[in-house]
Amino acid sequence: MLQITQIRGEPLFLGHSNKLTWKNPIDPNFKETVVIRYHGHFSLDPASPFGLEIYRGTATEIYDYHRENPAVLRFSDLPDYDSLPDPEKEKWLEGEQTYYYTFYAVDKENQYHATALSTCAVTTTKRYYIGQWLYNLLPEVYRKYDEQTLALKRFFDIIGIELDFIYSLINVSQGKYNTLQANPDLLSFIAKTLGWDIDSTLPINIQRMVLANAVRLYKYIGTKKGISSVVRYYSGFPETSYIYETYQKILKTLYFGVTDDDPITNIESKTPNFDDFDKDSLYFTWDFRPDASISSDTFFIEIAPTYPISEEEKQLIITRVSRIVDTFKPINSRYEIRVL
Repeated sequence: MLQITQIRGEPLFLGHSNKLTWKNPIDPNFKETVVIRYHGHFSLDPASPFGLEIYRGTATEIYDYHRENPAVLRFSDLPDYDSLPDPEKEKWLEGEQTYYYTFYAVDKENQYHATALSTCAVTTTKRYYIGQWLYNLLPEVYRKYDEQTLALKRFFDIIGIELDFIYSLINVSQGKYNTLQANPDLLSFIAKTLGWDIDSTLPINIQRMVLANAVRLYKYIGTKKGISSVVRYYSGFPETSYIYETYQKILKTLYFGVTDDDPITNIESKTPNFDDFDKDSLYFTWDFRPDASISSDTFFIEIAPTYPISEEEKQLIITRVSRIVDTFKPINSRYEIRVL
């Protein structure tokens, strides 16, 4: 399969724009590279309605700056941001916002090729006009003598651009531990601070959700509730992934009552509603322990993809789910995974 490599993205010091570089395949079947920008998440689907094509061709460097217009090939082709009217400035990339790019290698049969390695995310910086602010702080006599040449003002503008860049980077870094806002490249480091083994093959939005709920998920290790939650996350099909004690889909629930003195009771055909993560968590639990009257120490995981997937993708799901279930399952229990 054709693959774009050496992908790199970085914010431009001018603000509200990004520089993207990459290396094209040397395969004779390679035709061109297509770069699509997404907002909020990555996608490997070139037909996704949530993406905007910003470049198509054989170049290896572009500058992305506009929400609607295509990227330009040279830095000198970028418009002068400061000289633009405010309505046009608002059409540039939003400052201190993360943008997601997928690089598709297109072959001579117009087939698109991309993997998770064909992506990158870049967080833009923002203009604060610190230079203008500093210039205005000068005594008026200095600014009056500078009216003809504006040499002093240009000096402060140059310094201000760098100060804007530094200040914006500091603002962005303050959210580096926020799982819902941090650059995707930082998610693996956030996971390590939590002691969580995140799977990089998961979609970015799922990785964010898992890490945001990691502390609460830890509380349910060894229970059906915990296993069910991580299976739904890691399967990629949360609405059609289930945990069963048998393939006859018999669910057994323990009821702990409303006080600590209430006896534990087995309830056969009642399943607590865990749509809200915290709802009923003190009174109901799914448990695999022998005293929970489970008929077997083997449980079953069934995953039903909502669209056709290849055998390779099925195996990837099984590998991914197995890895997390091995952490969450009770000791000495066994399981089987079936991807329909």
